[in-house]
Amino acid sequence: MLGRTRNLRAALTNPKTLAMGALTATFVSINWDIYVWAISVEQTVDAALGYFINPLFSILLGAALLGERSTEIQWVAIGLASLAVLILVFFVGRLPWAAFGLTLSWGFYAFAKKTVADWTEPRVHA
Repeated sequence: MLGRTRNLRAALTNPKTLAMGALTATFVSINWDIYVWAISVEQTVDAALGYFINPLFSILLGAALLGERSTEIQWVAIGLASLAVLILVFFVGRLPWAAFGLTLSWGFYAFAKKTVADWTEPRVHA
């Protein structure tokens, strides 16, 4: 109806795009499995902490893999958020493995999804 079947057809016939689609599906599945498990075993704080840590991990991935840079004020915010994570982990009293699993799986999912979107979006030339 939207006339975008050409993009879908192109994505489904491109092995690289299909592989990245499978990879993103795998990461989001792992993320939800960890989340459901954490909630079912009463590790709700770990689950919440994982999603709190995730933006910091996304910043790290953006810098390391995409060459993104932060401004001074952004570094201040990153530092404060990192301090908050350290304090929360300290008060949990143990390493929150579910939080780390959620952070890694969602961070790599978002990165792979962005990569696929960059490949499949039509290029507009000015």
